[in-house]
Amino acid sequence: MIELLIELLEVQKSFGSCAVLRGISLSIKTGTTLGLIGESGSGKTTLAHLLLGRESLTGGQILFEGRDVASFSAKEKKTFQHAVQMVFQNPYSSLNSRMQIWQILEEPPRVQGRKSKYSIAELLTIVGLKPEDAWRYPHQFSGGELQRIAIARALAASPRLLIFDEPLASLDLPAQVELITLFQKIQRELGMTFFFISHQLPAIKLLATEVAILKDGKIEEMGMTTEIFTRPHSDYTRMLLKATPLIAF
Repeated sequence: MIELLIELLEVQKSFGSCAVLRGISLSIKTGTTLGLIGESGSGKTTLAHLLLGRESLTGGQILFEGRDVASFSAKEKKTFQHAVQMVFQNPYSSLNSRMQIWQILEEPPRVQGRKSKYSIAELLTIVGLKPEDAWRYPHQFSGGELQRIAIARALAASPRLLIFDEPLASLDLPAQVELITLFQKIQRELGMTFFFISHQLPAIKLLATEVAILKDGKIEEMGMTTEIFTRPHSDYTRMLLKATPLIAF
């Protein structure tokens, strides 16, 4: 039986008088990928920041393995924050250019005060790089390689959930194809759970187990990926699919 890792129940987020998220309810099952699609300004990144603990809720609940995160002790909240890691759109800006790669990968577990389950060499191998790359600097890598390093850094924290915020947007098509293959490999071999935010509908179609469509801070439609892409119920979903050609990777 697949267990729920994360549940959002009527989650709301406002900034002053501006309501960004208006009653979001969704769930992410362990070992699966939830794809989130929405136009700019729909609230996708705000939702990710709530899961990361970078923003506080205005209303609703976030449950982690069935427990309300708001009820966690300080120690439990810290553990939860370590369990959820994010891979950003621009890997170069998210990596310290003055650090060698081994220092970048060593940092997350050191900050947590515990040892990673993976060695530096293992992390680099998992993402398709060489152990000797540990001694290089970020500027010595391509964009696709930098995104691999960003993924390795997230994995160094031994997370339960990886959030990807437009991870393919800044890459050319060959690099996108390679990363999609890598995402599939990591999930298959490590049993990871993904929350994949992207405008890249072909990638969502390939990677996601379920898909949620976000519009103006509300879930417009949610369901199994095949159902959403072949038999969407919402006019808005049909408009999004029609506006974005599903070029095969």
